Amino acid sequence: MAYDCRVYAGFERHPKFIAIKEAYGADGVLGVVILWGYAAEYRPSGVLDGMSKAGICRACQIEAKQTEYVDFLTDCRILDYDAATDTYSLHNWSERNPNCAHRDEISAQKRANINSRWEREREKRARREAKKQAGKTGKKAADTGRIRTEADPKYPNPSQPSKDKDSLSPLSRESSEGERVRDAFAASLEQRQPGARLKRSDAWAERLQVAIDAGQTAEQLQAVWEWALADAFWRSRILSAKAFFDNLAAISIQCQEQEPVQTVVPLQNAERPLTAEEWQAMKKASVESTDGAVNKGDDAPP
Repeated sequence: MAYDCRVYAGFERHPKFIAIKEAYGADGVLGVVILWGYAAEYRPSGVLDGMSKAGICRACQIEAKQTEYVDFLTDCRILDYDAATDTYSLHNWSERNPNCAHRDEISAQKRANINSRWEREREKRARREAKKQAGKTGKKAADTGRIRTEADPKYPNPSQPSKDKDSLSPLSRESSEGERVRDAFAASLEQRQPGARLKRSDAWAERLQVAIDAGQTAEQLQAVWEWALADAFWRSRILSAKAFFDNLAAISIQCQEQEPVQTVVPLQNAERPLTAEEWQAMKKASVESTDGAVNKGDDAPP
C-alpha cells in the first residue's frame, strides 16, 4: 500500500536546507526528503527506534561511512536525539504529519465507524423482517379466529351457495354468456382459419363477459368478429382478447361503413323484357339511392 506525507512548499529555501545543501550538496537535501518518505512508510510515528547512524544513512541513501551526516541533521534540528533511549526521531513530525503519526489510531477509528454503521443496518433489517413476519402472523391468526357465519361475505357457507348472480365473477358462473360467445368465436375461427386458436381463452371469456355486462349483445360482438375474420387486415390482428377489444371501436366503425346498401328496384313489367329507356331510368334511380355511388353493372339492359 502506498503512503504519503506532507511536505511544505518552499522547504528548500529554509535556512536548515540551505545549510545542508552547502555542506552535502543536492544529495544532502534529497536525503532528507527520502528519509521523510521512509518514515511515512515504515516509521509512521516519526520515531526511528532501533536505527543506528549507519542505518539512518542507508535510509537517506547516503553512504554509511558518512555518519557525520546524521550528526549534521541533528545539529540542524532535522532529527531529535534522545540520549536516555539512544533513539533518533524526526523533528516536529507529529505536528507536521498528524495523519502519519496517528495512522494506526485513525485506521482503527475508521474500522469501528464502518462496523458500527453496518451493525445499525443489520438491526434495521432485522426489525423490518420481524415486523413483516409479525404482520403476516397476526393476519393469519385473525383470519383463523374469525367466526364464519352464513351472512359473512368473506367466508360464505359452502353448503348454501349464493344465488346472487352479480356477486360472482364472470368466470365463476356456470356456463357464462362470455364463455358461450368465446366458444362461438373459436368455432368461427376454426372454420375460417383451420388450425388457428384463440390466445388465452380464459381472458377472452372474462373480457367478453365484461362487454356484455356493459350493454353489448352477443349478436353485436359476433357480427363484428365475423366481419373482422373476413377482412384481410384484421383477421390476424384480433386473435388475443386484448387486441380485439383495443380495436373493437375501430373495427365496428369500419364494419358499419362497409355494409353494402341494397336497393330494390321493382320491375315495371315482369312479363316482358325492359326497354332501353326503362333500363336507363332504373340505373339513374339506383345511382341516386346510393348517394352518388358509381353503378358498375352492365351498360346493356338484360
